[in-house]
Amino acid sequence: MVKWRGLVGSYFKVDFIFWVLIFLVGLLIKRFFTSPQIFHRQSWLKTVNNRYLLPMLILATIILFGLESWYYTNFVFSQLHLNHFVLIDLLILAFGTRLIFAPLPLLQKRWPVMMFFSFLLGAFYLSSYHQVLFDQMSSSIAGLTDDNFMEWTQVIVLAIGAVTSGILAIKNRTKPLLSLLYVLGIVAFVVLIGEEISWGQRIFSFAKNIRVNNYQQELNIHNQAGVNELTALLYIAAFIYGVISWQIHRLATHKKWIDDKFKPYWELGCFKGQEVLYLLPTFLFNPYADRSLFHGVPPILDLYYQWGLTPDFLKTLTFLATWRETFEVLFYAAFTIHVINLLREQQSH
Repeated sequence: MVKWRGLVGSYFKVDFIFWVLIFLVGLLIKRFFTSPQIFHRQSWLKTVNNRYLLPMLILATIILFGLESWYYTNFVFSQLHLNHFVLIDLLILAFGTRLIFAPLPLLQKRWPVMMFFSFLLGAFYLSSYHQVLFDQMSSSIAGLTDDNFMEWTQVIVLAIGAVTSGILAIKNRTKPLLSLLYVLGIVAFVVLIGEEISWGQRIFSFAKNIRVNNYQQELNIHNQAGVNELTALLYIAAFIYGVISWQIHRLATHKKWIDDKFKPYWELGCFKGQEVLYLLPTFLFNPYADRSLFHGVPPILDLYYQWGLTPDFLKTLTFLATWRETFEVLFYAAFTIHVINLLREQQSH
């Protein structure tokens, strides 16, 4: 398994990932048919997995895949004689075990974090083992259409946000200003949906011969020349705002600065740490880092390359283009999870 890819499959005629899934399913069945007291009493596996195995695997994956991307294809194997792809399977094993052993209150409290890592790990697995499939699901490069699985996942995420905002608007109808803010939230989510599907142009095939100053020649605003470049700035600004609002919210809540009368308005404008986490990928790996934000200022990716932060300009550009839609799913999920958390808080009071 460590020596080369497919070793376990060649001997047992079943890929290693299937053995991982069989173990996790068996562990999950055991949890359902064992009392919580007895199941969680078997803590040695949970302790070893959560405290040692999972953190070590995360660190090893970052280091080895970082080295692989920094130098050249098969660098890790040629230098260390190590099949680093097996770390993905082991990560799924360790993370899945972490989820199964997690107490129900913890899952209810930290479900956005668990969902965040599950989504990224699943995408990471597909991109490593089934790259062609992943490209078809998420990439708009190499002639692949922008009308793909990740694009429609964004639409679903935004639609959930719009519905949740609608529920919040109805629940707060006795507070006209707050209800109006949630109605504006519905409008924002619907506009984003319209932009992502080019207002139905691809679905209904109208205005095929349109000639506009648009990178995709479609009826949307965010791909207009001049507007599209500002998207890179939006990802940076959103993350910075998220972090600042999160820290201010924590401090204000601890000091009890906000009166209960204004708390619903305050909560609406402040992110939580779990939500900020979803803004991190588009901040670290800006999908539009190859676009120049201001006249005379080089693109962010050019600056990274000049500073030696990226090993290869074209390789990094390909990575950003391939993962663009996937990271945008998480970006939109930050706002949807924000309104979901607001709804859950109001229902708990």
